[in-house]
Amino acid sequence: MLSIRKLKRIRKFPKVGDIFCYKTSDGFFRFGRVVKDDAVVGPFRSSLLIYLYSTTLKNKELIPPLNKKALLLAPMLVDASTWRKGFFQLVKNEPIAPKDVFLTHCFQHPLSKKLFNEYGTELP
Repeated sequence: MLSIRKLKRIRKFPKVGDIFCYKTSDGFFRFGRVVKDDAVVGPFRSSLLIYLYSTTLKNKELIPPLNKKALLLAPMLVDASTWRKGFFQLVKNEPIAPKDVFLTHCFQHPLSKKLFNEYGTELP
């Protein structure tokens, strides 16, 4: 099983369009992107909606194409602690094109099993 290695801590709050990397125990870098910075998770405002991509590289400066069809995991909601602790490191910021993101994001509540979008609005 792979684990994530610490890189460099940052204090700057991640923002939309930030491309970040993280390094795994196999020595490879993997990449992610902040898609939204205003998501809502229960009482928590300003949560981050991120995509983690499946591409791996040895050099974090060579950012691969970030295609929504090549996600490692489903889109996820997180807070900024992963950056503050040094697990995610900013590589650069690029504007996000509509083709880069899904039109709708859907999350299932673990208890009620109801579906919600990233703003806490219930979905049919």
